[in-house]
Amino acid sequence: MGAELAMLGVEAQMVIGQRLALFMLGGPKARNKARLMVTEHVMAHQATETLLLGSMLNP
Repeated sequence: MGAELAMLGVEAQMVIGQRLALFMLGGPKARNKARLMVTEHVMAHQATETLLLGSMLNP
């Protein structure tokens, strides 16, 4: 289990590095990826907010 968690951390760092490299290159592909990431984060925030508000209203 410990090795699997370590590998997950390594893979996550690799993805972050790849995204940063893409953003540094710029261009339409980088803009599209950035737009997608922001959209996904906003949607995740909205879903979390909905869950939190729902749990507050229905304890």
